[in-house]
Amino acid sequence: MMKNKKILNDFRKLQYEACSEQVQKGKLSKETECKLSNLGGIISMNDEITSYLQAEAKFAVISEDIMEILNEAIDIDLTFKIGK
Repeated sequence: MMKNKKILNDFRKLQYEACSEQVQKGKLSKETECKLSNLGGIISMNDEITSYLQAEAKFAVISEDIMEILNEAIDIDLTFKIGK
């Protein structure tokens, strides 16, 4: 369990670094691409982490849908234009 948490934390950290690099330099370095590919391969072979990430993505969609419904119901934009 702790191993999975470390892998997931490493993945999140690498995602953040890749995003920052993309914004700053306009593209990812070969090294970052390689790290993402390697860690992605490890994650894809780990059923627990894969299931967790899938559940997290589904939750994000549900949360966004709820925010849209609330926005329409009370006519206030609670998303603060995030993702739009």
